[in-house]
Amino acid sequence: MRRFSVMLCTAALLIATTACGSHSDTSAQASASLTSGNWLLSTTSSTITTNSSGVPVRTYSILRGPLAQTGSSVYAAMVFDGGTPFSYSDPLRCYINPAPNAFSGTVDNGLTLNSTAVGNSVLTISAPVSSATTFTGTYVSTAGSFCLSGDTGTVYGIYVPPLAGSFGGTLQNFAKYPNLGVTATFSQSQSADKVGHFALSGTVSMKNYPCFTTGTIDSTRSYITGESIVLLAADTKGATVSFSQPYLPSPDIASEVDTQGFYLSGGTCGSEYVSGSGVKLVLLKQ
Repeated sequence: MRRFSVMLCTAALLIATTACGSHSDTSAQASASLTSGNWLLSTTSSTITTNSSGVPVRTYSILRGPLAQTGSSVYAAMVFDGGTPFSYSDPLRCYINPAPNAFSGTVDNGLTLNSTAVGNSVLTISAPVSSATTFTGTYVSTAGSFCLSGDTGTVYGIYVPPLAGSFGGTLQNFAKYPNLGVTATFSQSQSADKVGHFALSGTVSMKNYPCFTTGTIDSTRSYITGESIVLLAADTKGATVSFSQPYLPSPDIASEVDTQGFYLSGGTCGSEYVSGSGVKLVLLKQ
């Protein structure tokens, strides 16, 4: 099973247009639709360079945030970030600080999205649309000071389903707590906030762990954006556990959530990192 993962983003949604034409045109347009909600996009440059060690590299970037379609019009609010490379062992990470980057465009037999200026560059994404939840296409960026400026390459987009329902699993490879179990219930907000975060709420429970029992997820500080999860839950004794889902090669958050352990603060045990090399907490949909 492939999955995705880690953090940051933006938001905003609206726009509408109308379309008309022959029966065949209407059918074609009707098939070109994208699911509104939380999306993750990855770009990989078509240009291969060589680093100082002689390793071939490509520039890549990750974009996370809400995308909405109304009629044939599409709007997205994405944050650029680095992520897990999709090819080559030593990629060049294209990264800019978290900030809303608005995209607008249309889906008429195919997707066209144009960004607002990023480092004086405009990024244009083009892709055929045969699925409501994924697309693969190309991008081109005009000259400027952005790390993708004057570049072309491929882009892959995937809709990340809402994180909802009951999950459970055990901590792996942590000798101090060999039988630590975690169950959680999640509910995700239908819309993103102004920075592209979809709020998470619910509960987290632990067994065979003396420092935390059951706590409520803090929906003001817990969220998902793209494949990135930040989660904080507090119990009645003042203990707080925090999780973040790491980058993974390809996500299925609807059925599995992986983290590299968690951090505990407060309560009777004080502070503790329940993490380390090889440590993993795998929560599967129940």
